[in-house]
Amino acid sequence: MEWKGAWSKDDDYKTGAVVTTRGGTYVALQDVAKNGSPPPGNAWGTVAAPPPPSINWKGPWDPKTQYQINDVVSYSDSLELNSPELDSPELNSPELDSPELDSPELDSSMLASYIVVTVPPVGNKPTDRTYWEAMSSNEHFEKQAWSTVEIVNTSISALNMLFTGLSTVAGMIALKAGLTAVGAQAALALGNAAAAQVTANTGLGIANTALGNAATAQGAANAAQGTANTAQGAANAAQGTANAARALPMLPGGLPIGLRT
Repeated sequence: MEWKGAWSKDDDYKTGAVVTTRGGTYVALQDVAKNGSPPPGNAWGTVAAPPPPSINWKGPWDPKTQYQINDVVSYSDSLELNSPELDSPELNSPELDSPELDSPELDSSMLASYIVVTVPPVGNKPTDRTYWEAMSSNEHFEKQAWSTVEIVNTSISALNMLFTGLSTVAGMIALKAGLTAVGAQAALALGNAAAAQVTANTGLGIANTALGNAATAQGAANAAQGTANTAQGAANAAQGTANAARALPMLPGGLPIGLRT
């Protein structure tokens, strides 16, 4: 599911889109194009229904008041306490303030509560079942209590969806952060490997240089050995000449025979 906020006729919605409208929360069961069917409807599933309207206590019924749906009044047809005739001067005498007329029994046993189910004409009595529905005092408070419970439950459902959405977003952020950390570790390891390769290449270059120097030194040594061998050969040749000279017979005058001219 994807949270989209308040529903708008100007937006496209994909399957799984979650919107709110008129106090309810709905999820798209199919793709809904612009100006498509608004929730609730066949294209939408109900996630959280809108809360029922709360009742409005209006006190004793007043024949001059225009009542609306869910307005609640108290009324007694038997006592006719709400009759317009009560406004006559004769009934405004001090005698009507007697304790008997203020006794609790008048409220508990003779008065009833009525709720508007269809907007009635002004002056329409609550006993007309076309527009009114009788309520006991218990029903009155039960309906008010259930309205409050429904509002609380709807709020809890909305909060749960919000927390679920936030958890999903947090999970995605955590996953992205984890992938970023893995990528950073991989990049660091790759950099370390590249640095090690450079170090290895540098070491190999140094080794090759040392090997070249050793080869050069060996060549110099070989050249020196060759020079020494040449000198040794020259010395040997001179020694051979000397030996040959000593071996020739001597002529008078000390010259060898082989050197005579």
